[in-house]
Amino acid sequence: AYYFDFGHHRHVENVARVIKENGNQLKRYMTETDITCLATKAITFTNDEEEGTSEEWHCLVESGEDFNIYELSGLPEDFTNKFGSIMSQGNAWLVIEGGKYGTFLNFGRIIIPETANVSLMGAAESATKRLSYKNSKMLKDDPSDFTGKKEVLMSIVKSVDCSISPTMTILKDSLFGISGSELTLKSIVDGCSYDKVEMVGSNGTNIYNGISFLYMYLPIRFLPRGIIVRYLLYALRFKIKNAQLHTVADNFIFCIPGCGEYLSNIRSFSFTYIGVSFLVDEYCQYPSFMVQGMTHNYGLTHSGVPGENIGDKTGIMGFMYESKEYPFKCYNAAKSYQLGWYENRTVSINLRETGTWMGDLVGVASYLESTDDQYVAIEFETGVHDDYFLQFNYAEGINRDTGDYQNLVTVVRDEMSTQSWLLAGLAAGEEYTTDGFGLSPSNVVFKVCEISMNAAVPYARVSATLGANDPLC
Repeated sequence: AYYFDFGHHRHVENVARVIKENGNQLKRYMTETDITCLATKAITFTNDEEEGTSEEWHCLVESGEDFNIYELSGLPEDFTNKFGSIMSQGNAWLVIEGGKYGTFLNFGRIIIPETANVSLMGAAESATKRLSYKNSKMLKDDPSDFTGKKEVLMSIVKSVDCSISPTMTILKDSLFGISGSELTLKSIVDGCSYDKVEMVGSNGTNIYNGISFLYMYLPIRFLPRGIIVRYLLYALRFKIKNAQLHTVADNFIFCIPGCGEYLSNIRSFSFTYIGVSFLVDEYCQYPSFMVQGMTHNYGLTHSGVPGENIGDKTGIMGFMYESKEYPFKCYNAAKSYQLGWYENRTVSINLRETGTWMGDLVGVASYLESTDDQYVAIEFETGVHDDYFLQFNYAEGINRDTGDYQNLVTVVRDEMSTQSWLLAGLAAGEEYTTDGFGLSPSNVVFKVCEISMNAAVPYARVSATLGANDPLC
């Protein structure tokens, strides 16, 4: 049994309304029904030194004028193996025939029995479905569009059994630098994007420059994630007196207490292509955690090294730091290309047609000083799921604290714009050879011809050759 503070009858009534609003009667949750929902992943950063992260499929379901997020329980493995890459792109609507909405401790879950039929909605229907969210800040026509003004709302959560340790002042400083911090969510995103993104605090009823306060009338230490997510989304609607969260902000960050068996083992979890992230206790105050969670909201996942999926220290989507002052760095080669912030300084090369390529790379910090024939990131597309990316990891300015391979050329392989892998850091004269290249049995040799640190705009000249083609330097 859960403890309710019966001194707050009005709130208890509204908690109970969660069930009523999502079915009017409990029997809806006990019977099979047809459910249409948008696939999303919950990406969890754990305290497990070996695992590091985990990913679980969830679904966004339209509910009246807004949405709810449900964990998917029983999604067939053969379905995710076949369609997982499509589901990871942010526009995949699932049709679950014979699904069930969970009850009690399964509240917040969609139960998929073995007898249920799961399919993907067609592309045309999916496009029409997304248009139903035309007024949504959170679901754009392009769900990966991380540009323009982005309104942020952080909800500070206290439950009946525990609270967070960072103060509101510390959290607002880590978000927007109100107390003078140089390293903030805003400074990293605005700085790395060269103001193509503008992070601002949301405002409205019971919202104070991007901050709101929520009280949980349930002991959070005993609750599974599905109930925590559903409860807090509902509680926020009630607190800010707006049933349409998607009109209030682009990105919602919930700062939640870290007590109990489940929450004490995780640091954060975020949803892909949906602007919702959860940071646990002390991790709420660290800008690198904020930025990584928000970047997940736009579809990009982690950056790793072979054997460690968050081991890449060159960019913000790999190893994260428990610090309010460090590090100043941007994104690795793959993420820099995919975000589109440097679009006029990126290029995609098809070596299967050209055979060879040579050009100059500059660092992210040199973006404004670069010329048309210099590139911040280069994509070498393979024709299948895994592409290769090169970047000059110039340790200066906004990228001065990049952790590995400073002032070297980095080679990154990316899996369908999701997980990326740092493969090498190359000095002048060094090369990296791929193990095959897409469907081609031939290898590609990436070679650094020179690195000029004394040029007006420091650069690295690189060549790429496929198969038997001779290196260009």
